[in-house]
Amino acid sequence: MPSTPLRDAVHVQASPVRPAYPDILGPMPELTLACWIDLGLSDAEIARYFGLDERCVSVLTRPARMRARWATPSMPRAAKL
Repeated sequence: MPSTPLRDAVHVQASPVRPAYPDILGPMPELTLACWIDLGLSDAEIARYFGLDERCVSVLTRPARMRARWATPSMPRAAKL
């Protein structure tokens, strides 16, 4: 299969220690995805920005979204001063 810039950009490296992330997400893909999630982007918007399949992005963002949901403490209502 011939190499193309797009194919090279989204080449996936997998290892037993780390899930398969497309290279296009950079050297720290977990942080890249967490940044876009913190900015409020949906999986569809992230997928469109990076030119990836939305299902792939949904699988990759699921752990970050779960951590964010559980890390947010429920805040008691502020007392009126």
